[in-house]
Formats: sequence, structure tokens, C-alpha cells
Amino acid sequence: MAQPLKLAIIGGGASAFYTASRVLSKLPAVIKEAQVHVYDRLWTPHGLVRYGVAPDHPEVKASETLDPRFRFFGNVQIVPSDLDQRTNPTEAEHQLPTLPQPLSLPLSTLARHYTHLLFAYGSSSPLLPTLAGDSTVRPTSALDFVHWYTGHPYPENHIALEELIKAKHITIIGHGNVALDVARMIISPAARLAPYDVPKSVLEVLEQLQVQHVSIVGRRGPPQVSFTAKEVREMMTLEGVGMHPIDPALFDVGTEGLSRQQSRLIDLMRKGSSTTTTSALRTWSLDFLRSPLKITPTSITYALNTLSASLSAVPTGETQTVPTDLVIASVGYRSPAIHREWHDERLGRVRHVDGQVVRADGTTVRGVYASGWSANGARGVLASTMWNAYSVAEKILSDVTASVVSNYESGIGATISDGIKLEGEPGLPSPMIEAGKLVVSYPDWKRIDAEEIRRGGEVGKERERMSWEEVVEFLDIE
Repeated sequence: MAQPLKLAIIGGGASAFYTASRVLSKLPAVIKEAQVHVYDRLWTPHGLVRYGVAPDHPEVKASETLDPRFRFFGNVQIVPSDLDQRTNPTEAEHQLPTLPQPLSLPLSTLARHYTHLLFAYGSSSPLLPTLAGDSTVRPTSALDFVHWYTGHPYPENHIALEELIKAKHITIIGHGNVALDVARMIISPAARLAPYDVPKSVLEVLEQLQVQHVSIVGRRGPPQVSFTAKEVREMMTLEGVGMHPIDPALFDVGTEGLSRQQSRLIDLMRKGSSTTTTSALRTWSLDFLRSPLKITPTSITYALNTLSASLSAVPTGETQTVPTDLVIASVGYRSPAIHREWHDERLGRVRHVDGQVVRADGTTVRGVYASGWSANGARGVLASTMWNAYSVAEKILSDVTASVVSNYESGIGATISDGIKLEGEPGLPSPMIEAGKLVVSYPDWKRIDAEEIRRGGEVGKERERMSWEEVVEFLDIE
């Protein structure tokens, strides 16, 4: 008889929670032996819903699982097993991190306690544009900026706040929703953001910004943008903020066969903002057919593009240099590899077919799945993430009901050829037990959540986010 499902989900964002919820809702409640455990390197659940969705978008911050068969383990980072080959594994498993770093748990150590694995850890490695060798400035990653204004506990890099405050002209490279989120946070009056869960320290900086204009720059034309009508509409209606009109000629190329949503977006861009630039306190623009070549402390140089028959950006050979004080790049993301044999290095994501992880030769890694951005790249909105997660959940359930449980051919202990054993051992990995309160549970998070809301209510905000140091004190972590 096959073992009951014991699923480990690596990543605690929307895709992870949607998949967990779907799996548990489809499994009869009487199957009490089934277990779904979510692991995340952050001490809070919900990933981008907390640390990626702009604070002034509270309506998309909702995903939760209350089934008793579900458990969340925060502040636990699943790492490639080969990271621990330099030390004795039994010793490495008992090395607790220095706060505030998460507990590192090798994939092989985790896997042997589960029958199935799901990779749903998103895309956390930002791409940066390729620049000329004589560029003297590296652009700020939009992800670093997002991590700053959402109070991310483990930012890769810290924002140069003095440069941000003094910048009068800011350039954002990229025409996706994240680029517009960043622009909106920069150009919005600080008073507009005050009721939301923007950290107090961030609000204090935003109140000091001297920015006058934000340029949002992309390599192709208006019909090829990746942002949505909702994001543009919000920018168009910001009080005291005006948009520079777009050259009508730019709408003439690549508009054939647009969907209704794309046509609506084009109409919005043609119409422009409700505030004129002459009466605005701050302005912004959507700039097209430009690719960054060189950045200096006071300027950015672009290669000017045209569109090919296939609507790809093609350099014309001409360049343009314009003054700017700060450049932020939002041009895409990659997923880090947790298991190199299952990772497509070229695409920067987990290799899979319809959610089932496969090796480079196309053979199936039974019992191992991928969903969300870690599987499909950093694209789509929460709705598309949900439907993808549901599809992968159905695949997992289909395998379970067909008694296709991980790689067991003749009982417990069969080995996946890639060095991972899905043995379904009882209990939790020993490093988790040794770590004690350092691992944040879902009940812990609910206490933190309630306290943040309480603190926010005292100052008229949606919530006041706690730092890790405050969480350590609040939960009495030793």
C-alpha cells in the first residue's frame, strides 16, 4: 500500500499557498495522515504578496490555509545539497545560523522526510541590462528598491538613500508592472501612502524626495508593453502628477490583432493623465524604442531602436544621451538553482513539463514538481499564478491517487538517481528540531500579523511592519 501524501513545498508565496490549498481541499478530510508543509527562507508567509506587491495594493494580499494537515515553517532556507559537501553533513545539520540569517537546510536532508516535493520559490535573482564597458554606474535593481519599501528582512543590496532623496530626474528601465509599481511609489505624494503598510522609515524617506520627473523606458513600442491597464490607470489618476503625452506615431506599429485588454491599454496610453504637465507638481513619461548603453552619475545613453517585422527591437545605430540622476532597472528575474540537474540554466528556472520536473534528457523526476515563477519565469499576475498552481495541484493529486508515490518501485528507500531520496520518514528534519523557536510557525505568524495590525491601528495605518529584531523580542526567540 502506498504511503500517505507528505508534500514539502519549497517557497511560501502565492503559488505555494494556492497549490497547498488546492491539494488539501481535494483530499478528503478523513485522510488525516496526509501532510502538506511549506518552507520559506522568510519568516513570514505569502512571499511577494507581502514583499513584492506594492503597499498601496492591499486588495491582492489574501491567501491562507487553515487545514490542520497544513504547516508553515518560516526562516528556513532550502539549499543545494552540495553546499554541505565541504563539511561533515551531520555536523553541518546542527550548525544554527547567526540571527537574522535563516536556517540553512540541505535539499537532501529535507527530501527524505517527504514523499513529494514542489518547487514554488519564485524568481529572486534580478537581471540587469548589459551596458558598455565604460559605464561608470551600475543601475539599482528594482527588486532591491521593492525590498526596501516593503521592509524585506534579507535584502540583497541596500538602497543608496541619499542619492534617492537628492535625485530630481529618475529613470526606470523596463515596461512591466514592477516598473510602474516602483514609479508610483516614487512619484506619489507621501500622504497618499501613509494609510498603507509602508514602514515608517520608508515613509520618512519618501517625504524627503526631491524628484520632479520619472522616465519609464522600454526597448519596444506601446503595443508591446508588459504592464497592465490597471497599473497605468493608477498612474494616470495620481493627484498632482502629470504624464507627458506619447507621440501618436508610436501607436502605428504592431497594433494588428490586439486583444480587447491590449486595445483598452492602448486607449489609456493615448488618452494620457487627468492632470496636465503644466499644472502638475511632478511628471512622468513612458519612453519607447530605447535600450540603455551607458550610465554615468549624471546621464544615461540609449541605443535608439526600430521594430523588425517580428516586432523585435533592432538598433538603428543612432544613440541619445539624456541627463538623469538615478537609474533603476526592472528587466526581468531568474530563479536560483536548488538542484542543478533539474534547473534550466539558460532560461533561469526549474525544468519541467506541465509542472512535472524533468531532467535535461527529458526523463521524468517522479514525485517532484514545480509551479509559479520558479517554473514559468517571472510573468503573469496573481490570477494566472493561481490557475497554474491549481493545474500542478491536480497533477500531484493524480499521481497520488494512481499510487505513483515519488520513486518507490519496491518499497521505502528507493533512490532517485540525482542523489535525492523521497522516503517519507516520520517527523521533521533534525536541524528543524534543533533550531527550536528560530523556525517560525504559522501560529507564530498569526500572532505577528495581529500585532502588526494592532500597531498600525494606533497610528492610523493598515499595519506597522515588524523587523526581525522586533519579532525575536516579540516571540521570545533565544
